[in-house]
Amino acid sequence: MIATKETCSDLIDTILSLTKKYEEVRDQEEKQRIALNVLQEIRGLYKLLTAPVWRDGYKPFRPAIGETGITAEWHRDFVADILQRDLPLTHEMRFSLVYGLRALNTGEIFPLFSPTKSSNMNKKYTIAAWQMMALLHVERMVARGKKRGAAMNEVASAYGYEERGETVKKWKTRDILTVFDEEWVKGFCNFVKRVEPLAAKHTLPTDHEERVLVNYYRALFDERNNLSECGRNYWLAKNGKNAPLPHFFFYPMYRMDQAVDL
Repeated sequence: MIATKETCSDLIDTILSLTKKYEEVRDQEEKQRIALNVLQEIRGLYKLLTAPVWRDGYKPFRPAIGETGITAEWHRDFVADILQRDLPLTHEMRFSLVYGLRALNTGEIFPLFSPTKSSNMNKKYTIAAWQMMALLHVERMVARGKKRGAAMNEVASAYGYEERGETVKKWKTRDILTVFDEEWVKGFCNFVKRVEPLAAKHTLPTDHEERVLVNYYRALFDERNNLSECGRNYWLAKNGKNAPLPHFFFYPMYRMDQAVDL
């Protein structure tokens, strides 16, 4: 259901009507049934007013209900969530739509939504994605035994900030959080730390779930996401040039909140 003033009002009217009916009914079984209905309607209203916190890493959004209904940002996120379901679209088309809609909410226009003649210099979404990849490279190095400060300096150097690890640290606590949800960022970093020991082994785990995690981890750090490529694509986006997204962005079917509980 799309949140509008009308749908919210209808739900409130339904709740009030059921509450009044509950007070009038004497039969206990009927009271219990009505009470459950009221609870369900309240839950629906709560979801409508607060909007879901998307578990794929994007910042939570809140519908701003005004005279004209909810915001365009809410609509885009709503459509993006629907598109992530198993619709009969190609993999590339589905996620070009999903991430293109998400990026619009940060002010960035992906090629799919860009006019033929356009000078789009705002690459906030793509920049944040490559900054996120920098954090994951730091966690990978730390999981392999490197000191965190040294790892941050090495990653910063690959990104063009010679020995300035504090720059990468600021990305984690400031820049990235303007695009991605903080808990998702922590979960993703935690995933890398926990799976690295499994991925370092020459053979795949026999356990099915662990094998899935290791395969995902290896895809995350494939050649397209190696450290030098990450730095290069970061600066392409930073200079307003078209840059690809990190490879991990095309695996949204794997939820980072599951990795936290490894």
